[in-house]
Parts: sequence; C-alpha cells; structure tokens
Amino acid sequence: MLDIVIRNAGRLSRLTEDILDVTKIESHSLRLKKELFDLNDAIFISLEEFKGQIDTTSTPGGGDVKLLFESVDTINNNKKPVFVEADKYRVIQVVSNLISNAIKFSKEVGGGTVNVSIEREKLEGGRRGVEDYAVVIVRQRKRY
Repeated sequence: MLDIVIRNAGRLSRLTEDILDVTKIESHSLRLKKELFDLNDAIFISLEEFKGQIDTTSTPGGGDVKLLFESVDTINNNKKPVFVEADKYRVIQVVSNLISNAIKFSKEVGGGTVNVSIEREKLEGGRRGVEDYAVVIVRQRKRY
C-alpha cells in the first residue's frame, strides 16, 4: 500500500509541475536546461517506474501488458550509451507520457506489448553538415 501512496504522490507532484510548465510556456518564460546524458539510461528509468504500475494493476479482460526496450546500439545484450544534448527532464517527461498512453491503450484492449526503441538517424544539410540524431519510438501492439 505504501508503494501505491508514494507512486500516486509522485504523479500528483508531476501533474502540478506540468500545470506550472503550461503557465511558463504561455508566458514565454520556460527555460530549457541542456545537458549531455545517456538516452538509454533516461528511458530505462522511465520504464522502471511503469513496471511497478503494470505489476500492481489488473487489466480488463485479464490480459497482461508487457514492456520491452530495444536500443539499436546493443552489443552482446549490453547497451552502448546513446549520448544526446537536451533537457533531460523534458525528454523523460515526453517519453513517459507516450509510454503511459500506450499502457492505458493496452489495458483498454485487453493487454499487449509496449515496445520502446531508440534508433539513430543522420540528417544532412544542417548548419553543421551531417549530424546524428536519436529517435525514440514508442509502439503499442495489442494481443490478438
């Protein structure tokens, strides 16, 4: 029960922060804090939060929801770091929202798999020539 209370308190805190962020966006005062971080680690942290939620809630129709994480840079089951320069909190916030929506939809259809993956892409013609970009993909597949 304590885990549920702690998780719900965290959700309420994030909701409050989201409301404040909307106010900052509307007033054009939102500041992004860019930093270099490993995108694999950030997504893994997000997924760990949702694993507890999936394990403790029942799904209508008795179907299970599974979370899978894949990184293009996996060698011998060890994920190589995917370093990006961005606002870590905002990236985690966006990815968490996408995962949350996929989980909710999976539960509504009786279970399924939420697959989160990272892919690298190159973009030519930018100010700095060819640049690498990380693309985060969240897919929901319902169980048939």
